[in-house]
Amino acid sequence: MPDDPNSQSSQILVRKLATILSADVAEFSRLMGEDEEQTLKTFRGHKKVFEALVATHRGRIFNTAGDAILAEFASAVEAVRCATDIQAALRTRNDQLPPSRQVRFRIGVNLGDVMVQGQDLMGDGVNVAARLQTAAEPGGICLSGSVYDQIRNKLSLSFVSLGEMNFKNIQQPVRTFSITESEGRVPLPTPKPRTAGSGSAKWIAAGVVILAVLLAGGGYWIHTVHERGEAESPRAIAATPQPGVTPPEATPAVAAPEAKAAEAPPAGHPESKKAKVPAAKAVPVASMPADNTPAPAPPSHPEPAARAPSPEPKAVLATTPSAAPASGAPPSIDAKAAYDDGMRLMDEDKVTEAVLRFDDAIGNKPDFVDAYVQRAEARRRLVQYELSLEDCNKIIELKPDEPRGYNCRGFGRQLLKQYDASLPDFNEAIRLNPKFALAYGNRGTTYNLLQQYDHAIQDFSEAVRLMPNNSLFHLKRGNAYSNLKQYDKAIRDYTEVIRLQPNNMNVYGLRALAEEASGDATGAAADRAHMQEFGKKNIK
Repeated sequence: MPDDPNSQSSQILVRKLATILSADVAEFSRLMGEDEEQTLKTFRGHKKVFEALVATHRGRIFNTAGDAILAEFASAVEAVRCATDIQAALRTRNDQLPPSRQVRFRIGVNLGDVMVQGQDLMGDGVNVAARLQTAAEPGGICLSGSVYDQIRNKLSLSFVSLGEMNFKNIQQPVRTFSITESEGRVPLPTPKPRTAGSGSAKWIAAGVVILAVLLAGGGYWIHTVHERGEAESPRAIAATPQPGVTPPEATPAVAAPEAKAAEAPPAGHPESKKAKVPAAKAVPVASMPADNTPAPAPPSHPEPAARAPSPEPKAVLATTPSAAPASGAPPSIDAKAAYDDGMRLMDEDKVTEAVLRFDDAIGNKPDFVDAYVQRAEARRRLVQYELSLEDCNKIIELKPDEPRGYNCRGFGRQLLKQYDASLPDFNEAIRLNPKFALAYGNRGTTYNLLQQYDHAIQDFSEAVRLMPNNSLFHLKRGNAYSNLKQYDKAIRDYTEVIRLQPNNMNVYGLRALAEEASGDATGAAADRAHMQEFGKKNIK
């Protein structure tokens, strides 16, 4: 009797080359043990976003098991784009949860030979991706050398080489890279150096450039005045003069796509390699303006009246108004020249070099407040939180009535997750300048992180009133409304973000989720269809 044509033995073995994305939730067992229902609810929401983005990038989910997800892509470029979009979108959702309840995926991406078995894929190509995922930090992405070789000159990313890593049941060592930042977005968590004696991968120190990673304290940060971001458009923030705030020297502000600093990296820290640029260089990340600070109990701010949308393109080159440095006597020519040079280097993303020039400016003029403001920002972008706080304290010491100093310190404390300590600083910044939109935005972020969504909405509403075309304030308020299940208001804010940033596909996904929750299945389907169509048009 002939074999069953559907039996496994009768199937022809088919092989193909594919890019595999493997994702798994970090600490899923702990999360389920603490609160099964809430964890499952969060995971299901994350999974919908995950699935939508995989479809947008023309991938296919071929296997799921518990909290694990496996997807295949025909293009390594699209797989990595999808991975960075997923982490950015899930970070936004996680921002609304306490740190201990955040559901964060680790992601590994590998390009290799796989065997096709029905709708499933098997073989070392899949296994290596799964092992790479275990090397990533929660919220991070690790790539194999085969993927890195394909994308290094095609995507604007920053990497750290983890060297050749040995994985269980994988015969050959795997060249491994961690993505530290995708252009204009919040930097991604990166594995710490491991000692050779532990059997883990050795770090390769390939240069002298310090890894420029600016962590977002709580996720989707409101950016510092001279930082980039289109999704959070710090440059767009800088482009809007702050009422009552003396801006630093005029500098070109470049806008790019979404929003994050700590102590100096340890000796031997690997250099950050930026795709498209042979030599490593510090990369800017979206982060909240260095001068924002909230008050204990936020004032009751009425919701701004709806405005007719003015046709405004997404953030473009903008220059902050020129003003003399706010530090009493004018700086010496040498100090000002060093400061201007530092600002130029910041705009060129040469953050480490910029710090040295601000050092020179301060050395020539020890009371140069603007130089301290910008050095604090640069240090945050280099993940030197404690050093940044020292600069913030110096600003307050030199000029106790300078709101930027308190906002700077509040933001630094927020990045260090000292949320309660950050509120008094934001309050003081707002007391000193009641029209300080960025301080309201930073305080609103702190309230979001503390799950005090009503207070957060009040602050974001005031920030929107003062800076109506700042897309991040609308986005953050929309997230707060979603957490309160006020979906109609959330949809309104997401719609405004889309008007300001029509190519921000993450916001289409958020709006689709809000529409679905409010019963508007048609609107949700339309947004997801738009995401898929956008993905098709942007496949290279």
